[in-house]
Amino acid sequence: MSPATWAKGENALLAGLRLRVSIEATVPVDLSALLLTRAGRVRSDADLVFYNQPAGQGTRCHVGGHGGPTVEVELDALGEDLDRVLIAVSLDDEASTFGAVPPQTVRLQETGGHLVGTFSLDGLGPERAVIALEFYRRAGRWKVRAVGQGYPGGLGELVTIHGVLVGAGTPEPPARQTGIPPGVPIRFTANGGHPVLPAGSPDRRYDQLWGIFEDAARSAAALASASEFARQRLERELSAVVADPATRNSPQAGSARTAAQRRYDELLAIAGANHRRDTDQLRAELAELAGILPAPLAAWDDPVWSGWVPPAGPATGLRLGTLRRAAPPGPVLPFVARLPLIQPVWIDAGGGAGAQAGAQAMGLLTRLLAAHPPGALTASIVDLEGQGAAAQRLGPLLSAGTPPIASLVTSPGQLSGLLTDLASRVDMTRMAARAGAGDALVRGAGTGPHVLVWHDFPFGLDERGLTSVHFLLEEGPAAGVWLLLVADSTDALAADSRLERIWEAALRLPATQNECIGDPWVGLVWTYAPDPVPGPTIDRALAALASAVPRC
Repeated sequence: MSPATWAKGENALLAGLRLRVSIEATVPVDLSALLLTRAGRVRSDADLVFYNQPAGQGTRCHVGGHGGPTVEVELDALGEDLDRVLIAVSLDDEASTFGAVPPQTVRLQETGGHLVGTFSLDGLGPERAVIALEFYRRAGRWKVRAVGQGYPGGLGELVTIHGVLVGAGTPEPPARQTGIPPGVPIRFTANGGHPVLPAGSPDRRYDQLWGIFEDAARSAAALASASEFARQRLERELSAVVADPATRNSPQAGSARTAAQRRYDELLAIAGANHRRDTDQLRAELAELAGILPAPLAAWDDPVWSGWVPPAGPATGLRLGTLRRAAPPGPVLPFVARLPLIQPVWIDAGGGAGAQAGAQAMGLLTRLLAAHPPGALTASIVDLEGQGAAAQRLGPLLSAGTPPIASLVTSPGQLSGLLTDLASRVDMTRMAARAGAGDALVRGAGTGPHVLVWHDFPFGLDERGLTSVHFLLEEGPAAGVWLLLVADSTDALAADSRLERIWEAALRLPATQNECIGDPWVGLVWTYAPDPVPGPTIDRALAALASAVPRC
């Protein structure tokens, strides 16, 4: 097989697992390797392999020599706790940047000498270090991805973001760190907000879904990058043809234009074929996962729901809907969030989508309850305007007379009492944690995770209540109290600008299909669609929960 020339974001399966990375450098550079867990972090500083620490598990760095710096990696020698290897290139001259030097070319070979592919580090600016390649596990195989993620703060910034404690012999990071490490699972804030890094997930299936999302994003970006390169090349070649007035209309000029167009078409064809290959592979991976995902991560029509029984332990993720890109077309991807939730969820009921938003909230609540052992998660439902109508779908649980539905709030007095109780609960949890008595508190009654589902938010909210909501926003997640708000964002924000603080902090989901999610790797905008909520499936799940909750 001939060597590949990768564009930024492209990935490929690896046939050989003993590899050598080198660089065709025109300026002095260093190569380093970071060994990462599924959480995107090093286990210890020993997982940074660089010029001052040239050996790590299955990895060795060779400095200088006739062929320049190299990194050798034996992927089959890495432990199961290691999921990724990043290959970083950094400039020796701290005053220089990659934007000020010619593009450097990274070469990947098998140790036997076979050239697997090359990747040119172009399109950079103030960066002094860049993640060139990433080796990562996917569905039991190892793959390589051309990354090209730069860091203006140099190697110190890059390694600090991935968990290395900078000390003697390690490059100092800048005072202010920038950038998000690619591949780390990231919780989204929709509609242009900033993503937040969560802790690593212990569930590989959750990680696989995020990995598929990342591969889809990078493949789409690689197609766009290759198409733009082809367009710019065509423009340069056509400009050169017409530059000389004496020859621009000659037969040779016509032949040159034809040849330039042919090269352009060939480049587009190659880029399109690579994207279709990636898309087919990702669809196959999604098909393999479809039959083994736990219910909270599975679509409502997945067979796992037909015979579902409540779990013995909490799940690590929650399905929120689907994501897709219309151009270039790709697979429909599950959109998932990690549990426990660490930001409120705001379902936007604007544009006359109140009924859809209410149904979506009940679907997400059902998933949240199904992600916990019976009785482990409790919920309060606030529905002042509808006088409890929004909770009727929860009939089996409402009639059980026991948790998980702790309260159904339909009056301002009940709402005030609920917010006061939740704020007191969070405050007690914080005080117990500070006193080192958190474990004792968790064993008490009413201290497990709790979700407040508020329909027609902020209907019924007064000044005191707003203070409590802001407190729950800031301190609730750490104490296991989460907010799920259903609100018309336009009306709510126009009524009280102080609600913008909640809006900005929330994971904002539309109740209908909408282009509103930006991925954290390459910044493409994705179309989000909530899952249709099938009545019979939810009724069966709620009945199973009602029969399994412990009775007082």
